[in-house]
Amino acid sequence: MLLVVQDLNATLYPLVIRLQLKGWLKSSGAHDPRNLQELVELVDLRVFKLRGTNPQADMFWITRELPNSSVDNVVQHLRNFCHKFMPDTMMVQRLEAEDMYRNVGVPRMLWEEEDQLRAELQLKHADIAELAELYTGGLSIEHILPQNPSFVVEHYGFDGLDQYEDYKHRLGNLLLLEGRINSACQDKTVEQKVILPSLYLASRIKMVKALAAKRSGATQGYRREGIEERGQQLAELLLKRWPIVKAACTSVSQTEMAA
Repeated sequence: MLLVVQDLNATLYPLVIRLQLKGWLKSSGAHDPRNLQELVELVDLRVFKLRGTNPQADMFWITRELPNSSVDNVVQHLRNFCHKFMPDTMMVQRLEAEDMYRNVGVPRMLWEEEDQLRAELQLKHADIAELAELYTGGLSIEHILPQNPSFVVEHYGFDGLDQYEDYKHRLGNLLLLEGRINSACQDKTVEQKVILPSLYLASRIKMVKALAAKRSGATQGYRREGIEERGQQLAELLLKRWPIVKAACTSVSQTEMAA
């Protein structure tokens, strides 16, 4: 998931290699339950992917300081790095309201939504075999409301074409979808996508089927309000999944609780 789907930025490779050589990659600090591999994932997704910047000098300094550092120090450096380049407020704003279609972090973020739904359905997360099969067959990013609308956009809650252009590439309008199904969807309305058995209902992606089931009975398959609502839900999910600070769980003995 980290190396293929998320496609870890090359700037982070020297840090990852040195952490592995020191035996620290799976180590956690005293004040954060996540190991350093998980924090590298956090840094890559928030800064290198979502922010779209490549602060090589800052990352080089963290890597250079490893011989004189500790796991706790590296944890703090990585969290400070995220605070500097992608604080929570900026992250939520981008996830909810900015063009995300060409952002290279979108597949990983949408997989997190998929894994969350699978957990709710008590299904296992996608394993390497399933991911390999899906990506070999071609997995793409689908627009629920199409990029080039053939309908009157005002009927779907938009003020006009300018507002539609502002919304169509937002995260709330994007789905993971098999390439062959995406191709078949190109000339179809959203109402057709959610009811025709060869389109969304044929997908192996649980989130796609869930959206189709939710929208199939509606007069309109998806509207501007749907993009906003799903965008907010995804922003909350992703911020909870990749927070900058995550407190370590502390165990309390029965004696301490009684006291």
